[in-house]
Amino acid sequence: MTSPGKSQPEPVTGTGVGIKAVKPAGIVLLALVILGLLAFAVYCLIAVWPVQPGVTGSTISYVAGIRLNLDQEHRLFVVVAVTGALGGLIHSARSLYAYVGDRALLRSWLLFYLSLPFIGAGLAVLFYLILRGGLITGSAAQVNFFGFAAISALVGLFTPQAALKLQEIFTTLLVSTPQERDHLPPGTDPTGEVSPPRS
Repeated sequence: MTSPGKSQPEPVTGTGVGIKAVKPAGIVLLALVILGLLAFAVYCLIAVWPVQPGVTGSTISYVAGIRLNLDQEHRLFVVVAVTGALGGLIHSARSLYAYVGDRALLRSWLLFYLSLPFIGAGLAVLFYLILRGGLITGSAAQVNFFGFAAISALVGLFTPQAALKLQEIFTTLLVSTPQERDHLPPGTDPTGEVSPPRS
């Protein structure tokens, strides 16, 4: 029973999956995973960042003991993906401490927190391909790594907004244009005479 003056809580709708609160052990584990991935993403970014940006040939980097032989184009792809994931991890960490602070973290949000870095990385690569394909020309040795890293981090950090922006762009590009009111019907000559039907 509720006390006088307080409204009844609204019933929870849906399938009932994930409506329980995350237990303290789960919160600690999730926080450690997110912070560990965030630290690893920063480490990867430092490890693959080009030491000599103007070099066109392949150079070697080591990430967690793995030897990577990357040319500038591949290195730029890795930087974009890692900074997109880094932005997604920062978003996850910020959202996690806000929900934990409000004591409102439900199990249904766990998949969001764990998938956001991958979505951020994928969206960052997609934005990179769009920018390189249509707006920015030149080889990877000529482009600004800092600029692409900054855009990718923002795409990862604001993943929902970035996805909406892509939807707006492609809705504008791919929507069919409506016919104007003075559009001539098929078979009408511009002079006003209707052409006979074809036999």
